[in-house]
Amino acid sequence: MVVPDNKKILLDAGAEKVKFIQKKWYNGFLTEKEKYNQSIKIWAEVKKVIESELKELFDDKNHVYNFIDSGAR
Repeated sequence: MVVPDNKKILLDAGAEKVKFIQKKWYNGFLTEKEKYNQSIKIWAEVKKVIESELKELFDDKNHVYNFIDSGAR
């Protein structure tokens, strides 16, 4: 399977954002639920970007493209 060139960069950027959210939670600026919701939002956005880049790498008749496009897990 082809992997986008910037996948590691996107994952590292997402991890840094989550670390920042965890620091805000640790210092009392966020509740547990706010921390959770913001973390989920960050990883969902990273996933969305990676999926869109993967779609560009495959033909629409490719099975991997169909998995990505259908939202299969």
